[in-house]
Amino acid sequence: PNWQAGQAKFTTWLYRVTVNRCTDMLRRRKQTLPLDSAPEIADNAPDGFDQLAATNQRKLIVNALNELAPTQREAIELVYFAEMNQREAADMLGVNLAAFESSLRRARANLHKALASHKQDFIALENTSQ
Repeated sequence: PNWQAGQAKFTTWLYRVTVNRCTDMLRRRKQTLPLDSAPEIADNAPDGFDQLAATNQRKLIVNALNELAPTQREAIELVYFAEMNQREAADMLGVNLAAFESSLRRARANLHKALASHKQDFIALENTSQ
């Protein structure tokens, strides 16, 4: 199907080129569905109440951490927030491992007591976010 001057009309050639081009474009176009048939996607983003509850919960935890002695707070922060193992944390604080483990044990117990004193606040936050 090569077009040669004099053997076919120019309009015949132009028509064929146009049809071929349209066919190519239709083949390349992705299949689409009508907008009405598209499924609705759930919004999993936290709403304002959840964000406020999370902020208040963080404040309660920070306040409980601040109630600890400085060495205990450092032990908790290094192990749980900086994700160091106990040997690394002990070296960082310049104490032996046994002393660090003792400090961490006391820190956990004191943090548990401090958070327990705010138990009603946590329950109130849970009820607010639901």
